Amino acid sequence: MEKGLGQLQEILDFYQGAGLKPNDFACLKTIKKVLVQQQFLLENPPSELKDRIVSLHKPYLRPIVRGKEKQTCGVRYESPYPSDRRAIIYR
Repeated sequence: MEKGLGQLQEILDFYQGAGLKPNDFACLKTIKKVLVQQQFLLENPPSELKDRIVSLHKPYLRPIVRGKEKQTCGVRYESPYPSDRRAIIYR
């Protein structure tokens, strides 16, 4: 994944980002953050990683622990708007 991102970055640098929409840049930023998180997980236990991204298209979603200690079943929603409060979404 790192090699592919490096090649994509070279192309973007050459064309100065022409042809990409703002949403594409946001998605690319999220992908780079996921790469950093994956590299962190290779070197450290998963419990040390805070605010893990679980969706590329909705990077504001975070995993939550519900039920038994080692079972993850749910999603924590953090609104990008400061006036909204947290909501928990269950399947």
